Amino acid sequence: MKANVQKKKITGNGFLLLITIALFVVMYVAGMIVFADKGFAKPQMFLNLFVSNAGLLVIACGLTIVMITGGIDISVGSVTALVCMVLADLMENKGVNAYAAVLVALLIGVAFGIVQGFLVAYLDIQPFIVTLAGMFFGRGLTAIISTDMISIKNELFLKWANYRFYMPFGSTSKKGKFIPAYIPPTVVIALIVVILIAVLLKYRKFGRKLYAIGGSRQSALMMGLNVKKTIFNAYVLDGFLAGLGGFLFCLNSCAGFVEQAMLHCRPERGLLSGEMHSLRPLPCADGREGVPRRPGAEPSLSHILRPHRRRGHPHHLPGECGGVQGLFHTFSGGRAGHPASVAIQWAVRGLAVRLHCPG
Repeated sequence: MKANVQKKKITGNGFLLLITIALFVVMYVAGMIVFADKGFAKPQMFLNLFVSNAGLLVIACGLTIVMITGGIDISVGSVTALVCMVLADLMENKGVNAYAAVLVALLIGVAFGIVQGFLVAYLDIQPFIVTLAGMFFGRGLTAIISTDMISIKNELFLKWANYRFYMPFGSTSKKGKFIPAYIPPTVVIALIVVILIAVLLKYRKFGRKLYAIGGSRQSALMMGLNVKKTIFNAYVLDGFLAGLGGFLFCLNSCAGFVEQAMLHCRPERGLLSGEMHSLRPLPCADGREGVPRRPGAEPSLSHILRPHRRRGHPHHLPGECGGVQGLFHTFSGGRAGHPASVAIQWAVRGLAVRLHCPG
């Protein structure tokens, strides 16, 4: 008697994944052939893909959790930069030991997750607006700590960064010496996180709740799920993973600098109803630099994003070089374009979008 064999159909997502893997294999093999003389075919070259992107793997896991619920978090790049800067500042300028500095860095990520999760889940503010404010707030805090790069010279931290797990395979040098391939602890941590998140999403109740909320929030409510609590927990976990990813990135770079906030997330392109190609400060009426605004196109939220207008204009916001902006100017010590002023103003405007456009 022949057993009935059920053929599984390839879903759309499975087909796209198959195409992605096939393209990767084809391109990598082509690179091995074209750049064979430059060591592209060495095993270490392949492992370097994980070495360079260990932090991004962890951050992507957090973003996956949030995006399954139908949300988004564009502040992870700024959180990464802030974590790196705090680690460098605490160990090099404050004399804090590496363990305490790492704990503080992880708590920063959790704090971002708690605040943003509360605003999204319980105050029902759009996640894009909340995390946009968080992104600029994180950039501002990073610049407040230091505008210069801080290199980490802590012995224990460098010991962590330089530790290697050697593989039984490798390559041979021109002199015939065997060079084993290796991976640092950052790759091991990243792979453990990926496995844990995969198990969490596929086999645990929390993962099934995330998929239920992402499929239909109303249906999840009718099933008796605590939607707000689940979304809040998703953002808290996302914040923790962003902090952990920042720690791994810092192990890879061994430094903290403001530019890290610009490398991971660039939502200036395609923001709102047009192309925001730059967020450069423009002058106020008295010649001081103001907050970033978008040149060119007039979005529907122009009265929020472009407040520097002449007095008496219907869309004029209080504090054009006075009022609220004057308070920000006082807080920043009178320095033009101070990161603290920019960060707070963007945070306030991000929350103000909900008041002006409740729909």
